[in-house]
Amino acid sequence: MKLLRPQKRYTWCLLVFALCFTGFGIWSLWRFQTVSAWPLIVTSLLLIFFMTLSLLPNSSYLLLQKDGFRIRHLFTVTEHKWIDVAKFFVGRRFTDQGGIFYLLKNKSLFFNIKAFPENYGLDTEDLYKLLNLWWNRAVGQSEAPSGEGDLEAVEPQLPDQEAVLVQEAIFLSPAGSPFFP
Repeated sequence: MKLLRPQKRYTWCLLVFALCFTGFGIWSLWRFQTVSAWPLIVTSLLLIFFMTLSLLPNSSYLLLQKDGFRIRHLFTVTEHKWIDVAKFFVGRRFTDQGGIFYLLKNKSLFFNIKAFPENYGLDTEDLYKLLNLWWNRAVGQSEAPSGEGDLEAVEPQLPDQEAVLVQEAIFLSPAGSPFFP
């Protein structure tokens, strides 16, 4: 089992931006007594709420297991078995940022290509190699993907104490909480 968490740097930037917008809205409401500042304040407060939720520890992660993987991204959880995945590939998202996509077997033409929402703190190529390594092990192919060397160095290793805390956070989480699996 391997747990990858995203870097939250972009979320922190959005949170600071939303706080500035809220401050500007409150200042303009106080200074000019304009009613038009209320939509700005309400929108930025909602943005602050959702950005704060996305900063919670288990709000977003990629969990790799020997039978499949689980993607959690804020309110959605997606699980796939390794045998249901045809292949992984590197592509570009709308923002010109590299991303990992995967092709599912036995799905309709329009819904069979999915994308990972984040790179989970890894370079795009490193995440691609890591996913291919786990996929090859799960489907019975012991060799590395073509053209790749030893991929064990790609997997970041957690210290023992941290690994125990991660397992406890996953398996001993409060039932019914939307941010714990």
